Order: sequence, then structure tokens, then C-alpha cells
Amino acid sequence: MSITNQIIETMGISKETNHLIMAIHEGEGHATVHYWSNAKGSWERKMQVDGFLGSGGTTDPDKKQEGDKKSPLGIYKVSTPFGTEDPGTNHPFTNITPRSYWISNPLDVHYNTWQERDHSHKDDEHLISLKDEYKYAMVIEYNTDQCVKGKGSAIFLHISNGTPTLGCVSVPEAQMRMLMQELDEPAYVIIANSESDLINY
Repeated sequence: MSITNQIIETMGISKETNHLIMAIHEGEGHATVHYWSNAKGSWERKMQVDGFLGSGGTTDPDKKQEGDKKSPLGIYKVSTPFGTEDPGTNHPFTNITPRSYWISNPLDVHYNTWQERDHSHKDDEHLISLKDEYKYAMVIEYNTDQCVKGKGSAIFLHISNGTPTLGCVSVPEAQMRMLMQELDEPAYVIIANSESDLINY
């Protein structure tokens, strides 16, 4: 099976957005990442690139747990561009500071949110410490609405460092820069184990 604009048009989600990213797991944390855009009334592939998912593979979101290094299967909004350098986004860009943490400690009342703090728990992600990967990044809205503590946090779309992630979707810097400049809300990412799974969305 090969992704075509006809396949995209049969997907229900194609009626709700003009921006679709599809991360297809190829095994051992590797992925083929596609980006399709509907700019002039028809869907067009703008990107297909080798990328990465979680080093632990993928998992059903109902089974995902904090620290399992797995990417959650499913469809999620992509929002909140952030990083260390604004490439020119369509929505407000949030700069990482030395006080920026993403809370991954399940005991914290702010679990799975961005917080500005002088210090934080060792399980929390100090965003500035990953300034290469998070030069350009966006939030994948997994477990953000009605957040369940311990079901996974800090799932982002970001620049690849050449290795599988802890659960995020990553692509090379040039492609991530392009996505940051192109994506408009609502944009979605589908994390799937095969192209044939896309028809479920």
C-alpha cells in the first residue's frame, strides 16, 4: 500500500483539517514520517522522511505508562510551537528558558504540563538540556485533556538526534523547520504501525 491523495480523502479526519502528519512505525523505533497538506482544495504530499518513534516501539494509549519509552498509537492534535529559535510559526511561539520544565513526575499536581521553576523533580524534563532536539518542537496533545497521571507525558514532535526517542516523533531539522512554518491549527499527527491502519482515521 502507498499513501495517495485518494486514500487521504477517504479518511474522516481529512474533513476536519488541512494538515496531516503520519508517523508509520517501521520497527525498532524507526519511522517513515509523511506530511500532507490541503492548501488548494486537494491533498498534496509535502514531505516523506525517515524519522523516529519511541525506542520501546508503539503501544495502545490505554496501556501506555510513564517511562515505557513507547509512542502512543492514535491520532492527536499538534499545537504549541516552542523551542530555542522561532523559525516563523503561524501561532505564538514559546521560548525555552533555563527555568522551563515539562513535568513527568506523576506525583506532581502539574503532571504533563509546562512549568517555569527554579528547580524540579529529577523525573521532570529540563527542556533547555535538550536544546538541539528542542530548537524546533511542538506539543503532541497526548494525555493533555483530562490528564491521567502516570499514563505518559512530554510527547512532542521535534528535531531528531539520529536515534529513537522516549516516545516522541522526531524528524531531521530541515523538515521540522518546514513543519513549524507550515502547520496551522487544527493540525494532527497519526501514529500507526502500518499504512493500512490509516483508513481507521
